[in-house]
Amino acid sequence: MILPSRIIYQAWFKPDVADQRYHHCICGKVYQQDVTISGYSNLLQRLKAAHKGYEALTNVNGTLQPAITEFLQLDKSALLNKWATWIVMKALPLSFCEDPHTRACTKLPRVSRHTLKVHMFAIMKNVEAFIRAHLPHAFGLVFDGWTTSGVRYVGLFAVFPPTDAIPAGRVLLAFPPLEDESDLGAQSLSNFLADTLSEFDRPWSRGIPFSGCASHRYNLAVQLFLEDDSDLVNKAKKLMLKLSTEKGRACLDSWTGVHPKIKNETRWSSTMKMLKRCDDLIPALSQISTKNDVKCGVDKWML
Repeated sequence: MILPSRIIYQAWFKPDVADQRYHHCICGKVYQQDVTISGYSNLLQRLKAAHKGYEALTNVNGTLQPAITEFLQLDKSALLNKWATWIVMKALPLSFCEDPHTRACTKLPRVSRHTLKVHMFAIMKNVEAFIRAHLPHAFGLVFDGWTTSGVRYVGLFAVFPPTDAIPAGRVLLAFPPLEDESDLGAQSLSNFLADTLSEFDRPWSRGIPFSGCASHRYNLAVQLFLEDDSDLVNKAKKLMLKLSTEKGRACLDSWTGVHPKIKNETRWSSTMKMLKRCDDLIPALSQISTKNDVKCGVDKWML
């Protein structure tokens, strides 16, 4: 039985949404043909060259047999994956796939931003299902926030020892914009963590908090302990800052080869490390102060 060209076209091709002169074959290839002028003959010739025996695979109602449809859809998904990888890895806008210059410089099939967006959401659902199935039940949470174009985002990672399924030992669980940017309190962040973990079947109620708050209290205790020596600590900090300049580092390189350490207000250990480094540098700093103190700029800050 010879099928009409229109039926075959309906089964194997879809017209491009943006430009009706282009026709998407179900295998992913794109052909240019103005069917309003020359009909379907040229398209069918190209179909015959690419898919021998296509007539036997076409149903009379303008559909394809399930087996060939599944096979060709897999091929199409692989091509869409290439578009998604290109755009994501290079941080390009979705409209990049519709740019005429882009389409002229690639052999990938033409695709609209809407189709690509739908495919990328499907990838996301598959990735979420994979993480849900393979995420260990014991893992740590690491999160950080940043602002882009005035919008506040929070990234949440799960970290754990490498596994066969996830050898990297970490996965990104979410990086959404904050729903209520006016509320940046602990309860709002706690709700975000709980909601995210529930999507991966890891209840927040099983969480065991680390001693982050205890570490903060210890930092405050160290600052209180050093309060009587704050003048000396501040002078050491100013000296380390001076030695961190281009001239200061050059002087240290010529005399010691050791770089300065600077105090971090949120880390109690950084104060102790800074004072120890300052104590280690005293002999060399004394020589610099005696011979070339003005050039190196440390004469005012010698202890």
